[in-house]
Amino acid sequence: MILFQVDNYSITIHGQTIDLLRKEYLLLKYLYMNANKALSRNHILEGVWPLQSPSDRTVDDHIYRLRKKLKPYRSFLTIETMKGYGYCLRINNTYVTNEETHLRNDVEIQSLYEQLISKYHLYGNGQAVRNLLDEKVFTVQMEESIRARLSFFNGDFSSLLKNKDLPIKEKSFCYLSFYALVNTDPYYNYGLLKRYIEKGFIDEKDLPEVYLLSSFMYLQLSHSEQACLLLKEKDAFILNEENGFYGFQQLWWLMYALYIKDDLLTEEKIAELHQFLDTKSYQRERGLFSLLKGFYYIQLNKEKQALDSVQQCFTILEREGFPLHILLSINIGELLLSVYSNFRLKELLKYLRETYETNYHTDHYKEKIKQELLSCL
Repeated sequence: MILFQVDNYSITIHGQTIDLLRKEYLLLKYLYMNANKALSRNHILEGVWPLQSPSDRTVDDHIYRLRKKLKPYRSFLTIETMKGYGYCLRINNTYVTNEETHLRNDVEIQSLYEQLISKYHLYGNGQAVRNLLDEKVFTVQMEESIRARLSFFNGDFSSLLKNKDLPIKEKSFCYLSFYALVNTDPYYNYGLLKRYIEKGFIDEKDLPEVYLLSSFMYLQLSHSEQACLLLKEKDAFILNEENGFYGFQQLWWLMYALYIKDDLLTEEKIAELHQFLDTKSYQRERGLFSLLKGFYYIQLNKEKQALDSVQQCFTILEREGFPLHILLSINIGELLLSVYSNFRLKELLKYLRETYETNYHTDHYKEKIKQELLSCL
C-alpha cells in the first residue's frame, strides 16, 4: 500500500519514502483514490487542477515524472496509458506471505484492527481509515459489511452497490444519506426516508444518525418546530460529551438556532462547541463548525471572516477525505443561504457543488442508488 504524508508531500511504499512535488503528490493521490479505473485527461485535470486551465500536456508531463520516481516499485504499481483517453493506476496487492496469513487469522489482532479503524473514523481521519481498509497495514480482514460501509463513507460509492449479499438494512442509511444530499427535491427525499423507517428497513445502530438526517430535512421543508421537537427528544439520549454523537447533536442545535435567527441560542451553542472541540480532535465536527460560524459572521456583517470560515470547512473535510460530509456541508450552506442572503457565499457554494458532484460522479451513483432503494419498497 501507499502511505501519503501531506505535510511534506511525500509517500511511503513498503517502508521506503519518496519525495514528490506538490502537484505530483496530488496527482498520485487522485489516481490512488481511483485505482484500477481508467481516467480521462479531462477527468484528471478537473480533479487535480480544478481552479486552473492547463492543457492535456500538463497531465502527460506530470505522469512522466511520476513514472520515473515510481520505477523501482513497478512490480507493485504502474501507471498505464489508455491510448487516446487517459491513464489508469494499477496496483498489485495479491502477494501475501505466510506470516501475513497467520496474522489474518489472529482474533486479537483483528479486534484491535477494527477498534483502530473505529477510532480513526470517530475522529474523522479519513486518510488513516482508507490506509487501514487497504488490508495491508495489519494484513487482517474485517467483516465485509463494516468494510463496505466505511468505504462508502470514505468516497467509494460503488462499495455497497457491488455487494449484492448485504441485506438492505446494512445499506439503507448510507443510501438514503447520499440520495438526500444529491437529489434537490426535499419532499421526495423525506418521503423516501419515512417509508424506510415505517417498513423497519433501517438498522437500529443507524437510528441516531437517521434522526439527525430527519431534523435536517424538516428544516429544508421549513418545518422548524418539528426539527426542534426531534432534537429535544434526542437530547435525552446524548447526555454527555463521551457519546459519539454529542458533537453532531450540538452542531445541529447551532444550525437550527441560525436558521430561526435565535441569537441567544446561537451564541450559547458556539460557546459550547468551542469548549468541546478544544478538547477533541474530531475533524468532521471541526469542519462543520467552521461552516456554521461562517453564517454567524454573516449575521454580524463580517463577510471576509465568513468566507474564510466557510472555506476552512471544505479545506478540513477535503484534507480528511469525507465526501459525504463535504456534500452535507454544501447542503447546510444552501439551507442557511435561504435565511442569510450573500452573493459571494452563494457563488462559492454553487462552484463547490458543481466541482464535487463532478469529481464524485454523483449523477451516476444517484440513479443506481435510487433504483436499489425503490426496488426494496
